[in-house]
Amino acid sequence: MKKAMLIAAMFTTMLVSCGKDPVEPETPVPANPEIRYIQFLDYSVRYAQRGLTFDLDEDGKIDGFFSVQLVGDPINKVDKRQWLVVTDEHILLPINYIEQAPVKRKGDLIPLQDFEGYQWWGLNEVTLIERAEFANGNIIWRGNWQGATRQYLPVQVVKNGLRYNGWFEISADVPGERIIIHRAGISKEPEKPVFAGR
Repeated sequence: MKKAMLIAAMFTTMLVSCGKDPVEPETPVPANPEIRYIQFLDYSVRYAQRGLTFDLDEDGKIDGFFSVQLVGDPINKVDKRQWLVVTDEHILLPINYIEQAPVKRKGDLIPLQDFEGYQWWGLNEVTLIERAEFANGNIIWRGNWQGATRQYLPVQVVKNGLRYNGWFEISADVPGERIIIHRAGISKEPEKPVFAGR
């Protein structure tokens, strides 16, 4: 009797282990559309020097710029140098609730819709990094782009009511007190997500 029960238990185990779990279909990875690249030749944006303007939609008008602004705060006795990106209404950046832009790595997907707590907005003035110098001589650096080396700032160009996804490739050089704009890439095809840096 015990032998028959053992054989029955083994047979049941074999039947259960041979059954296949349902396989969930994989989400297809979208193909990267053809990209138009804009070379900025590793342009350095520094305090008290000319910033970098850009025309992403190639209409001959400036769409925005990277620059450094000085903000004095006499109440807290601090001078701030803020490395900014500024855009007009048809150049959108993803911004979170504390007005930061995301730092993406090469190959990260840049979707058309809002993502990971970021919403696409035009008419932006976003601080990438900030140098705060206090009256006592202390200097503090702030901003989520501080350690960026060839990282990617997502961007959307809205033209004729259609969205063209893209990115800026940026590095932050805190010891050199600058940000470096390497290049940008904009999709040639509207309404398609892109992969950063590709």
